[in-house]
Amino acid sequence: MNITDAALKCVAFIGVMKDGRFQPRATGFFVDWLEDQISLTHLVTAEHVVAGLVRTNNDIFVRVNLMGDGVAEFQVDATEFRFHPDNAREAADVAVMPFRANALKDDQGNVVKIDTVSIALNQKDGLLPEEEFKRRHMGRGGQISIIGLFRSHFGQKRNVPIVRVGNISMLPGEPVSTLAGDIKAYLIEARSVGGLSGSPVFAHADQGFEFSNALSKRTVCLQPMALLGMVHGHFDVKNLNEDVVTEEDRLRDGVHTGIAIVIPVEKIVETINHPDLIELRRKERDLRGAGSDASS
Repeated sequence: MNITDAALKCVAFIGVMKDGRFQPRATGFFVDWLEDQISLTHLVTAEHVVAGLVRTNNDIFVRVNLMGDGVAEFQVDATEFRFHPDNAREAADVAVMPFRANALKDDQGNVVKIDTVSIALNQKDGLLPEEEFKRRHMGRGGQISIIGLFRSHFGQKRNVPIVRVGNISMLPGEPVSTLAGDIKAYLIEARSVGGLSGSPVFAHADQGFEFSNALSKRTVCLQPMALLGMVHGHFDVKNLNEDVVTEEDRLRDGVHTGIAIVIPVEKIVETINHPDLIELRRKERDLRGAGSDASS
């Protein structure tokens, strides 16, 4: 599979400022959610990324590329993140906040133009997996790709995300024990180094399978790829007899088993539909509606 340059623009780097310089810690990505014919953008990352930075008294910064050249680093309010609404019963490790690109301004108060794209989820040609796609291409052995941060080379003048590829090793079933709690998740065979927490994971159609269907004139699945979910972390090997999930906000990467944990996309959707975020979207729709009424 080949991942285009445009696909890399859906991610941002999340980190802290130290001595006036941005230090990346994890990945976030942008999604669009359609509601009442209005599409609104959200920033998605892992809850443990947000909680870890707050716990260590760090302000949270997001770094994105600018149109043309350069990067912008802007602080986000940790209190704007909402976590999965049913976290108390079942851990999900998802954090979502509204993202308003037109609110980003430079030191002179001018709106900056950022070079990002959002993953369309619940609209026509969106990347929520259709049932047929799930059945054919999201089983054990299915192909996946991850887009996110590689701390050892993240870019100085521009964000430089990397792509890692692999396969689905286990489907969600019995919860996986992690430091964030017991999580229903996919296991994937792919290297998840520190920094990939919060990265989007995409499932890809098996083109050979679909080509065979086309030749035999059976139904062909038209969805070429879908959002499988988000990287939580990986299993770290402390010794030869023990595998545990690492804390992703550590600066030092561990040696790990090559198996990573992926939060299913359904948990992201459920978090997007947190009551507080629903209410914020309602207010935004009302504001837009009032603006269009005034202009007419």
